[in-house]
Amino acid sequence: MRNKLHVLDLGRMQMKRASFVGDLAEDDPARDEFVEFPISAYLVDGPDGRILFDVGCHPDAMNPGGRWSEPFQQHFPWSAGPDGEACHLPNRLEQLGLGPDDINRVVLSHMHSDHAGCVEFFRKSQVIVHQREYDKREFYPGR
Repeated sequence: MRNKLHVLDLGRMQMKRASFVGDLAEDDPARDEFVEFPISAYLVDGPDGRILFDVGCHPDAMNPGGRWSEPFQQHFPWSAGPDGEACHLPNRLEQLGLGPDDINRVVLSHMHSDHAGCVEFFRKSQVIVHQREYDKREFYPGR
């Protein structure tokens, strides 16, 4: 069996340009414009098992009373895009005929909520994250 890579679209997030691009002048009006960027996960399906790189936002993060505070939701708005709820990671895996228990390893690039928000679904998987990221996890909402 050869490795197969699946790129999973997990919606879109926005943040102010000043947070995204750090070299804008203080008086630049573009600082407050929102920039949209994709949230993705990557599944490698190979002879040694399935490896998932990043897990995206938790499905309950962005609604009233959600896991993310209202100020955090306003500062970093998330949207499902044209696919609606289909873009939540559990649904993307289901589209491939898989569930969280079918994933052998989860690799987290870092512990931000848009990269690690669904990690709790993978209770049977080996989770790999850099020690420094793990040590500072209390600073990220939705962990």
